[in-house]
Amino acid sequence: MKQQQELLANEQKELNEQLRLARLRGDLLTLLPAGKDGNGYQITPELVLNRRPGRKQWSYSIDCKEIECQLKARQSYEQQSGLASYSVGAAFWEVRAGKA
Repeated sequence: MKQQQELLANEQKELNEQLRLARLRGDLLTLLPAGKDGNGYQITPELVLNRRPGRKQWSYSIDCKEIECQLKARQSYEQQSGLASYSVGAAFWEVRAGKA
């Protein structure tokens, strides 16, 4: 399963790159009509392909990273010393490959 997930992730990455290039070249408009509201590309009567902007990715100063390291160290200390408390979240299902 893990290997299949990696293969699908690689395939998705490649398809996203092909879409990006087709959009830049203007090929998508020749292959797909514009969406009903003029946004995106109509794939089927029910499906529209929309391009969404990427998410912000923050980079912090050294001062901030040092404070983060101090916080993590303090959290670890409190977990080990028993000062911190915890709760257990809701159960969930997980699919894993069996051990051979």
